[in-house]
Amino acid sequence: MAENGSVLRPKDDAVVQALTGLRAEPTTVEVARLVLFDEETHRLADRIFQATDPLP
Repeated sequence: MAENGSVLRPKDDAVVQALTGLRAEPTTVEVARLVLFDEETHRLADRIFQATDPLP
């Protein structure tokens, strides 16, 4: 679990860590959800997701 900027780390770092973890290993999981508590964080996560390549 990656905490948001209000607790342990900046929001952008938390999103990067979450996406890295989700993409790190092949899996049979079909759906994974990030819980984003406001529109600003959603836009930030979307920008980071779009800017990063998924691992093969």
